[in-house]
Amino acid sequence: MGQFKEITEGWANYLLNRQNEISEKRMNICRDCEYISTKHKTNRPDIHCTNCGCTLAAKTRSLESECPIGLWKAEKLKTDDEPKKKIYN
Repeated sequence: MGQFKEITEGWANYLLNRQNEISEKRMNICRDCEYISTKHKTNRPDIHCTNCGCTLAAKTRSLESECPIGLWKAEKLKTDDEPKKKIYN
């Protein structure tokens, strides 16, 4: 189920034009990788990873995803460690 969540997160961020800064950093790393589809003859029109098969436009926007060969890691979301305090009058 985790991989489905990563895929839907990546496509949602792609369609809503979110996580562009993270995606750009990751894509710069992918462009130098031996597994990027632009360095291989494939039947797919999208730019993808020939190792894992993911479309990079979506995978690089999924914060929970990592590169399958370790070139970039999942991003840790900043969370509020302190519980929300209720204010009583």
